[in-house]
Amino acid sequence: MPVYDVTTLFENSEAVSTSVEDIRYLTGKSVMRDYVFLNVLPRKVADAHLSGNIHVNNAESWIIKPDEVQHDLRVFLKNGFNFNQDNSLMMTIDPPKTFEAALTLTEAMIHASRTEVVNEQGVCHFNVFLAPFVKGMFLEDLRRILKQFVFSVSYLSNGRRGFPAVSLGLDFTIPPHLEIVRVVGEIGKNLGVYDDYFEEALKILVALLDVLFEDDVHRPILNPRLALNLSEETLNSKEVETPLVKAHELAAKWGIPHFINSSLKEQEQASYFVNGNRLASDWTGDWELDTLRTGSLGTIAVNLPRLAVEIPGDERKFLRGLSNYLKISVTALKGKNKAIKKRLNQALLPLLSQEIANESYLRLENTPFNISVVGLNEATKIQTDKQLYEDARAVDYATKILGHMALEAKKLSWKSGFRIGLSQSVNNEASTRFAELDVKKHGWKNVFTQGNENSPYYTATGVVPLEADISLEDRLRIDGSFHKHLNGGHLSLIELEEPERSPEALLKISRHICQTSIGAFAYTRSYGYCLNCKKSFGGLQKKCPECKTVKNFLGYSRLSSYYLPVKHWPPTQQTRRAQRKKYII
Repeated sequence: MPVYDVTTLFENSEAVSTSVEDIRYLTGKSVMRDYVFLNVLPRKVADAHLSGNIHVNNAESWIIKPDEVQHDLRVFLKNGFNFNQDNSLMMTIDPPKTFEAALTLTEAMIHASRTEVVNEQGVCHFNVFLAPFVKGMFLEDLRRILKQFVFSVSYLSNGRRGFPAVSLGLDFTIPPHLEIVRVVGEIGKNLGVYDDYFEEALKILVALLDVLFEDDVHRPILNPRLALNLSEETLNSKEVETPLVKAHELAAKWGIPHFINSSLKEQEQASYFVNGNRLASDWTGDWELDTLRTGSLGTIAVNLPRLAVEIPGDERKFLRGLSNYLKISVTALKGKNKAIKKRLNQALLPLLSQEIANESYLRLENTPFNISVVGLNEATKIQTDKQLYEDARAVDYATKILGHMALEAKKLSWKSGFRIGLSQSVNNEASTRFAELDVKKHGWKNVFTQGNENSPYYTATGVVPLEADISLEDRLRIDGSFHKHLNGGHLSLIELEEPERSPEALLKISRHICQTSIGAFAYTRSYGYCLNCKKSFGGLQKKCPECKTVKNFLGYSRLSSYYLPVKHWPPTQQTRRAQRKKYII
């Protein structure tokens, strides 16, 4: 990285960073990215990335660590926390006997692995696996202990540059695949099965929601993030109606929870990261092997509009070109798999490489790669002259594209032995880079993008552009028609109009969504936070309604799957924020 670029980073620090650690991270990121493209990736992969045909996500970490990891909390509840490496300075923690000790151990797990993961750490079935430890405890005690846990996790891993976000998977009822599973708890005790702990699991969920509401006048707690499973049993249970409403009150107020539609048969054993990436029992057929101690090794995004511009009107040739993109992507994925395997063998990923029952904690052979779709809407417009929400034939054409990609991914997975999924993973960097390169290569008049000539980008958050002026029913219908093809991940976002919506109204919409093919969704409510008043206000305003400050008033909204201060959004997205379609529910 040239010295001049480092100087520029310091000069523009307010726009690109929140601390000096961010600047150090960005300089190291630049050096590693250059090394990967010059010395690691095969020439055809590097050329495909640099030209804008594909995008290697998190290239700076490509040979170092996986993108996401879904933890199995039971491993640590059973064995405690103990690194076997002789050079480890980490403190050993015995298996817990109390809820407080169990959360301390969970915190240690998150802290230890935060340098071994790029984007996100997931802890699925969080409240179910911890339920045996709260037998006989009062709700007030749970709130107190969980408040400290949330505070610690928020500061340990707050999603800023260089540190992955943390998501907690939560269940309102005991999932069917866990009902008869033997409980992991205090050693030497027969604690029964998880179905015996419905009340305790629900109590943890209620206490956690209470903690997130406790200081609701001030800035909302954005980490850890919540992924709430909505099964058919959950939506029909009178016992969980009150916490269901409370969860939707949190969504109406701050947009914090993500909701997983577990009502669909193919979703019953699925787990999600909050960024939309999905794990299901579709590899070995065993839900534990396929969804726990796995994650996402890496993602390659493909530039669909580029192909559409260069191969207009010839569907067969277009699909052949798409197949070639996917083959190049798999070449890159093979290199990452080899690199991560080496890091595990070198014990450079201490937590992920620790031995559990004669295998590494990270089940590398079961951890998928994702091929991410960018610009499906724009490619369809170029080929059919209609965007996805403008004509049913456009949806049919896009479905054919995704069907072809899904089939090709399945073939490549079978040939390579790698678990490869197709995803609509949120990818703002690829979305902007692809569009800018295409405008530069083909000219503004010959491409179709969102934004404008100076700030172009392709649709990468959901399938339908968030700016599309269509009914919520149509948006959900179109999005849902594609989710079944996107087995590696998907996320539908619903922007809420001011003022704050009724939680009962949102719950009604969620019940409806869970009768569709939508796999995962979230409600977005934008808000402002005043650094002077220490208060939050609904909607994006230019100044604090009370003290009138402009400089110390921050606007927050969901850029993609995560909330960020709007001033830290890419310029391409900032210019279009106000055009997003909002819904009165």
